[in-house]
Amino acid sequence: MFIFDIPYSPAESETWLVLNGEDAKPFRSRGEALRYAMTEAARVPDVSAAISIEGADGQWRLFDRSMQPVKT
Repeated sequence: MFIFDIPYSPAESETWLVLNGEDAKPFRSRGEALRYAMTEAARVPDVSAAISIEGADGQWRLFDRSMQPVKT
């Protein structure tokens, strides 16, 4: 399974990072980071992909590639 993590706050360089395993890709805004994660999750063939987003409350929430909440 591929999971794209998007933290609530920007990194020290004031960029938002999309984390996927050991890879991290920087973006100028959280919206850009989310659009990238959605596009990449949709491109992963025959493998489940999810997007994990940290909320302002510090809780991480998991969404599928169509941004529907994943129920655990």
